[in-house]
Amino acid sequence: MSTGRESEVLKQCASYCSASEHCTSDIKKRLEKSELDENAQKRILDRLMQERFIDDSRYCSAFVRDKIRFNKWGKKRIAFELRKKEIAPPLILETLNDIDPVFYEETLKEILKKKAKALKTQNSKEAFYKLASFASGKGFETDLSIRIASEVLNYNHEEMD
Repeated sequence: MSTGRESEVLKQCASYCSASEHCTSDIKKRLEKSELDENAQKRILDRLMQERFIDDSRYCSAFVRDKIRFNKWGKKRIAFELRKKEIAPPLILETLNDIDPVFYEETLKEILKKKAKALKTQNSKEAFYKLASFASGKGFETDLSIRIASEVLNYNHEEMD
């Protein structure tokens, strides 16, 4: 049976979910702090999912879109962060595969051009390594980081030896 406290927590969680996207694990953590018993927490979580206040697929899509656009993160970093939020690996993979490859590469190119302007080195080999390393640190795949860093610097890394 639903108690007054349970109804209050349900309304608070629904309001929280209405304001912005949240995943199941975010709401579970919030419910744990409510000090309601496990059955009440489960009922609230089930109701929020049933009424689509919580939808991990929708959350995952919004998270990926925002992290690329605003944080300029690569797929590896995004996947890592989504795993920390207990999003199912198949859902992560599916959502990452939906990323427009042209937009993704243009995003990386944009951040590497900006970074290249800030580099203090005149040595093209050193600049290449710094850009590729920077891109990898942002979570972009190594092969893509190398290719785009080469393009940005107009540098053939295969001729460096």
